[in-house]
Amino acid sequence: MKKTLATLALATVLGAGSASYAAFTLSSDLTFGSEYVFRGIKLADNTFHPSVEAGFDNFYIGIWGALPTEKRSSMGYIDEWDAYAGYSFSLSDNLSLDIGATYYYYPIDDAEDTFEPYIGLSWDLDNWSPALY
Repeated sequence: MKKTLATLALATVLGAGSASYAAFTLSSDLTFGSEYVFRGIKLADNTFHPSVEAGFDNFYIGIWGALPTEKRSSMGYIDEWDAYAGYSFSLSDNLSLDIGATYYYYPIDDAEDTFEPYIGLSWDLDNWSPALY
């Protein structure tokens, strides 16, 4: 709980922001986490997570980073940059479909970059918004 509160407080102070004009949106975020866990595996301790996302109508594109502050070597934690893009649209009043892809980039020679397409459904219920990806 303390980690979550510290992350939220730091994100608020350090420059979370957004702007929009008609159908165009632009948002940025800078958060800090005391642990970076991806799919149940701890990848780093103290890590900055900057991001920028732009959208136009139902299309979005963005970049997100994981920049560890400790053990920065080929044997320890490494930087990660994820570029993503997608298209989201409504199928009905409370059902949406999201289709996109993410490219995971690691800027060191011996790391293997990966590409991952995704598709998801999300529902807007009264006080609950489940999603399946």
